[in-house]
Amino acid sequence: DDEILLLVDAATHLLASFANPSDDEPAITRTFTFPVTSSNPLDANSIRVELNDAPLLTSDHTSVGLQSWASSIVLAERLCAHPDLFGLCARPPKGLTILELGAGTGLLSIAAAQVLRSFTFSAEHFAPRILATDYHPAVLSNLSSNIATNDVSSSVTVLPLDWEKPNWTGLLEHPHNVDIVLAADVIYHPMHASWIARCVARVLRTEGVFWLIVPIRGTGRHEGMSDAIESVFPY
Repeated sequence: DDEILLLVDAATHLLASFANPSDDEPAITRTFTFPVTSSNPLDANSIRVELNDAPLLTSDHTSVGLQSWASSIVLAERLCAHPDLFGLCARPPKGLTILELGAGTGLLSIAAAQVLRSFTFSAEHFAPRILATDYHPAVLSNLSSNIATNDVSSSVTVLPLDWEKPNWTGLLEHPHNVDIVLAADVIYHPMHASWIARCVARVLRTEGVFWLIVPIRGTGRHEGMSDAIESVFPY
């Protein structure tokens, strides 16, 4: 089954290269403004995020993280509107640690950083830490640029992370050290759900929360990916 899926991926990529043979499409700057609800404890009326959406590489169909997708926009909007529901208002003794899996353009990490920056932390040890991770080198480069553009480098660190063969070093060295894990539209193969579940089980604290949002695709080569998620996360 895995070999068939890989063949389908390769065939789809080949057809896409004929339809769009150039990697020279211009990048697009996208600005998102997420409203803050009246119940939101922030002083700000809205959260603003500016992102560079780079053209997908026709030579590499795994470069999907170069662009912002609808699921991350929806989750970012909800996160900004209700940070208390997502645990962003908590202040653990060692500071809040957030991990984003498959960060792509970094929308969720940047939005979370903007929300947390609106709070007044009374001591240095309360300062939040956000780890924005991805796998593809071009995606990581674009992600770093977006972090710098939004001036959140002090709280957001970009790290490479391969779900299948994660290298648990540096800031990811210690297990069960993350309070919140965020992921949006990251399941494109049945094995992705299993790999992500294994990563989350390692990094998340006992009382931590994992937020995952994915689109329900009823047709196409990614049809049924939600079933893979439910089989790994049955509750």
